[in-house]
Order: sequence, then structure tokens, then C-alpha cells
Amino acid sequence: MPSPEYLSAVLKVCHERISSFKDIYRRAHYFFQDPNPFDTDIAPFIHKSLLQGSTLKDGGYKVKQIVGEILRISKEKFDVLQEWSSEELSKTIEEIGSETNQRPDVVMRLLRYAITGVTSGVGVPKVMEILGKEKVKERLRRCILYVDSTTGKEYYHKNIIN
Repeated sequence: MPSPEYLSAVLKVCHERISSFKDIYRRAHYFFQDPNPFDTDIAPFIHKSLLQGSTLKDGGYKVKQIVGEILRISKEKFDVLQEWSSEELSKTIEEIGSETNQRPDVVMRLLRYAITGVTSGVGVPKVMEILGKEKVKERLRRCILYVDSTTGKEYYHKNIIN
């Protein structure tokens, strides 16, 4: 059961997107359960500038390399981040963009999908702040395992769920 402080933080960032308590889970389920973004191809959720005419389903090796690099660098940077606040997370995401030669919005879009399993919603740094460092690191770890695997969904179900 989430703490009252956690629920309060979720309500605070979601209040403009909900009209009833039922909407909280429907629109922000990722605050309460780990997403499984691996049931679908991740490529449609990656910014067009990364795709360059390829998709992961087509064996887009270069796309998988870029996505894997962004996720690994993100996890490394978040591992050593001392202050876990949306402000520091925003700065770190900008650094990740610079280091990977990607615009920060490209990095944010990929992180949003890796961490929440959705393509829109509450700002990524705020979601990360509320979820907490350990939860974000675990979700990134799972996504990295998926991107690095050759069998995708089957790998996830074999190694993460079981």
C-alpha cells in the first residue's frame, strides 16, 4: 500500500488530468505498478530522428544500438546522481542528450516509455522524482535487458516475470 505522502505527490501532479479517483489508476497506473512496455514494438515510441527509416521489428540494429546507448548512459548517470529532484533530473537528461548527440526531448520520450510504458502524461523528471531512484533504476534495467536481447518479449517473460 502506498504511503499517504506518495499518494499526495501523485495527486498533486495528476490533478489536472483526472476528474475522479478512478482516473488516477487509468491515467497514471505507472505510479502503482511496473509497466510492461515490451508487449509492443518500442520503435513507434522513439522519436523519428532516431529511426532513420528502420524499426526494431525489422531488425533495426542501429536503432537498438542508439536506444541501448541512451538507456545505459541514463542508468549510469542516474546511479551516481546525488540529489534526486526533478530539477537535477532535468539537467541530467539534458546532459544525456548532449553526450548521445540527441535532443533532450528525444531522450525524454525514450525515458518516458521505458519508465512508464506510456507515451504521454506527467513530466518525465517529476514522474522519476515521485517513483524514486531505485524504482527508476529497476525499470531502466528491465528495459535495457529487453533492448539488448534478441528475442524481446520472450526474453522479458523468461527472465523478468518468472
